[in-house]
Amino acid sequence: MVAWIVIVLCLFIAYFAPAPCSADVSSMYSRSELDNAAPRLAAAVMKIYDLGVKPQLTPDELSRLHDFALRFPLPSPSDEVLNFYAVDSGGKPNVVMPILSLKVVEDMATAYAWLYQNGMSLGTIDLYFSMLCHKPKVDLPGGKYPPLLATLGIPANALEDQKIDQLSLSFRNQAFAFVLVHELGHILHKHKGYDVVTKAQARADEAEADRFALDVLARTQTAPLGAILFFQAQVYSHPHRGEFQGNRI
Repeated sequence: MVAWIVIVLCLFIAYFAPAPCSADVSSMYSRSELDNAAPRLAAAVMKIYDLGVKPQLTPDELSRLHDFALRFPLPSPSDEVLNFYAVDSGGKPNVVMPILSLKVVEDMATAYAWLYQNGMSLGTIDLYFSMLCHKPKVDLPGGKYPPLLATLGIPANALEDQKIDQLSLSFRNQAFAFVLVHELGHILHKHKGYDVVTKAQARADEAEADRFALDVLARTQTAPLGAILFFQAQVYSHPHRGEFQGNRI
């Protein structure tokens, strides 16, 4: 049942969602905070690949992916809030996982875990991502977008609760794994950049990368709940008809 929910969300994103909102989120966290988080987040992604993803890949998949590199850049004003992608750099395929986007996903996992354990509405997380999409940052205190945990009032010591810590870590790692394998799917299938393909082909490529990611994660026999949360955030990071902004139903 969980796998079918993920598939439906994948198809929604791949076939129906318009371009994401282009909010400048580069100042959401202080540079020192991201500098401190960068080694830990990069190490987490590499560990997930080495211990969780790589052992699940077939010899043929490993052969076709053997020369890819992982990059973890710090933010620039052009970044989107969930800005993961694959790119060719000097003839070498790269999976780019910006530190800011990894931090947002980690905070999202903490928020879901804390709200769930405290019996509170999870819908406030959707509202947060919708705010990033539609609220100009000049209208916010300090002229910048606030980080998720502070906005929702999640206490700074939330992860001291062992149940919340374990649930958050599980959500985070599942989301990181899905994003990573999705981008590897683009490399495996030699997808071209969106600037040289039609919109229809781009959507087909996204769906193919999603199917590869779901297939690899299914080999671990772990319910990809973190992937569901990631797709939920993506839905609300895009403008859509459900928000009733001048669209007839």
